[in-house]
Amino acid sequence: MSKVRSMVMLAAVVAVGAAAAGCGNSSDAATAKAALRAAASGRPPSTVSQHTSPPAQRFPSYTATALQPQVDVHSAPNGPVSATLTNPLPDGSQLTFLLTADNSQSAGGWVQAYLPIKPNGSTGWIQASAVKIQGDPYRLVVTQSTHRLDVYNLANLERTYPVAVGAPETPTPVGTFYITELLKTTNPGVYGDYAYGLSGHSPTLTDFDGYDAEIGLHGTGDPSSIGHSVSHGCVRLNNADVDALVPVLPLGTPVQIQA
Repeated sequence: MSKVRSMVMLAAVVAVGAAAAGCGNSSDAATAKAALRAAASGRPPSTVSQHTSPPAQRFPSYTATALQPQVDVHSAPNGPVSATLTNPLPDGSQLTFLLTADNSQSAGGWVQAYLPIKPNGSTGWIQASAVKIQGDPYRLVVTQSTHRLDVYNLANLERTYPVAVGAPETPTPVGTFYITELLKTTNPGVYGDYAYGLSGHSPTLTDFDGYDAEIGLHGTGDPSSIGHSVSHGCVRLNNADVDALVPVLPLGTPVQIQA
């Protein structure tokens, strides 16, 4: 599954297996999209703090949830608009950003955030008044060489799970990403019960069935694939492991993917 919406669709839709730009084998993207929008039920937990401007650093990361139907992204504080993103997302999830560590302009009413767009790693400046800022104690680290996902709570390694990652021809991208969506699937036998959409995109696939080739994190109907490099760019976990993360991780949680 490799595209958050289609992929996630794929996930949520998991259903049809359609998805996925890269993680599944089916290709009915239209059905997947319909299933995805119909399936939006489970939502991630809320984050810890609620502020309209970044508080003193107390968490390893901060997220920003849109408060209005559209959010303008600027190339610099008070600079020109470089993108306008719509809230909520098509599946109903709130538009959410991960703030960068560089928020020196926050006192002036601006925050810098990672963006869920191409190219991977894109950032932009958003007016603090347009978002609700919250502290997130969690972060995920995916190490592809060892097929492992580590879950950190503050500085503590809380859980470790085995994973499958992208095949050599459709690799999982390396970099800092974040969770954009949580979708409940309609076909648990293919992708498990839930799928997370991530802000990253496949480095080799440009689209899948008309959707951007976004990557995701989801369960699998093929547990034997765990521990191998076989996906279209998504990170696969055992279904029970994804289920265990659902009550824990909020939207915006950072996902560091390394070789």
